[in-house]
Parts: sequence; structure tokens; C-alpha cells
Amino acid sequence: MKILIVEDDVMLRKMYSDKVRVAGHEAVEAANGLEGLQMAKQEAPDVILLDVMMPGMDGLEMLEKLRKSDWGAYMKVIVLTAKEPDDGVMGRVTKSEPSYFLSKATVTPEGIMNFINKLVEEGDGKNIASG
Repeated sequence: MKILIVEDDVMLRKMYSDKVRVAGHEAVEAANGLEGLQMAKQEAPDVILLDVMMPGMDGLEMLEKLRKSDWGAYMKVIVLTAKEPDDGVMGRVTKSEPSYFLSKATVTPEGIMNFINKLVEEGDGKNIASG
């Protein structure tokens, strides 16, 4: 399975990539939304881990652009953020299925990998969790 990690924090991006590789999956990395959008088109990942707050193009803008493309309309996206989302953020994430929300403050890297594995096993794009 190929997982695209879009995260501007170098340490977090490396940590997530390491976890993905240890779990036996391929990790592809991008440092911002613009890079992430290009990598998503080029690499066609099975799942995208997408940070919300990034310089340039943020994660929500990337998600909206991804969903407007034929090739990215149904990619599975897990939105990660350190901030508590407001209703506007949650609305933008949940209307863009299949996408899911996880809080960096409440989920461990192992928890993220468990979530990814469940998501891939489920395979049908239904929402299995939020928050």
C-alpha cells in the first residue's frame, strides 16, 4: 500500500514515514499542499495523511482541489491537525468523502497506522471514525 504524507513539520513527516515503512507500506512525502497535490496525481496513493495548517496551500485547500479532479475525487484522505477543529473545518472535511479527521493531540502514530489498516481493510469509502 502506498501512503502519501503531506506534513510541513519535518520531524513529524519523518516519524509518520518511518511508521508507514515499518508497517510494510510505501511512504511518499510532501512538505505542503501544492507539493502534496502534485504527488497525489503522480503517485496515486492508496491513502493520504494530510496536515491542515501548512504554508502556501493548506491541507483543506489541497483537499478541495483534490476532490475537483477526476483522478483525486475518491482518494482516501485522513486529515490530521493539532488544533481543535471548528464546525467550518469539520464541514469541509466531512463533505469531502471519503475523508476522515484525526487529532494529533489524541492519537499516537501507532493509532494512525491502526486507523489506516482499518480503512484499507474496509475498502468501501464509508466513514469509520472521526475525531
